[in-house]
This record gives sequence, structure tokens and C-alpha cells, in this order.
Amino acid sequence: MRRLILQGQAFAPTRPALASAAVGIPLLAARRFGPLFATQFLGAFNDNFYKTAMLFLITYMFSPSF
Repeated sequence: MRRLILQGQAFAPTRPALASAAVGIPLLAARRFGPLFATQFLGAFNDNFYKTAMLFLITYMFSPSF
């Protein structure tokens, strides 16, 4: 069992804490949460794509011409 340290004190997770983590797993397959997960994924992808595109554009603009 994994021990967690919080403010200098070690403690092991209790059974209810472990059970509550297992309850969240079926939510991944729940149909009503599909659009939420898709929106979250596409938003993160869009942010990363935009940042990468801007980085390349700025790098290209300030690079010396050969």
C-alpha cells in the first residue's frame, strides 16, 4: 500500500478513499461524459497547437536569412 506524506506525517489511504477512486473509472465510459471529455481534449490540443505554431512563426521571423 502506498504511503502519502502530508505536512511531515505519513499515512496510508483508507478503504473509503480507495473505493472512491474506483467509482470514477466508470465515468470514463459513461455516455453523458463523452462530450465533456472530447471538449476538454480538443481545447487542450488547440492550445498546444496554437502555442507551437506561434513559437515557430516567431522563430522564423527572427531567424537570420541565409
